[in-house]
Amino acid sequence: MASKKQIKLIRALAAHHFYDDDDYHDWLFDQFGKKSTKELTGHEAHEAIQLLSFRKAPLRVDGGRHYSGSGRAGDGRHFLTQAQANKIGALEYALGWSGNPFRLIGFIKKQTGKNKTVEMLSRSEASKVIIGLEKLLEEERIGDYNHK
Repeated sequence: MASKKQIKLIRALAAHHFYDDDDYHDWLFDQFGKKSTKELTGHEAHEAIQLLSFRKAPLRVDGGRHYSGSGRAGDGRHFLTQAQANKIGALEYALGWSGNPFRLIGFIKKQTGKNKTVEMLSRSEASKVIIGLEKLLEEERIGDYNHK
């Protein structure tokens, strides 16, 4: 049986690669013959993590990853807006992180203290992530300028 840690990681990676749960569950069934992540064995979960880690995520026209933001209220909080989702995707691309979804997931955890994907962020959490990414990009640009 897959561990809770494996299941969390698979779900976070799946959020980067599939537009909705139906697409993810279709992929899961095609790959492993299972309808749910919880049905995976430990070995299958490891294989799913490997497959999702090296799979290319859908890209937007500008080259950044596509994230969805609803801006709607749910469970007593407001989710990030589409503009915030687009900004995070563009900053991720500008930093050269598009090929490694773990970078952004780790950064989100550092900024918010929570294991979340972009789509799971509240508006205020998304703002913290955007500010942090902008500062990081600025530091990177200053560092590149000083080394010339």
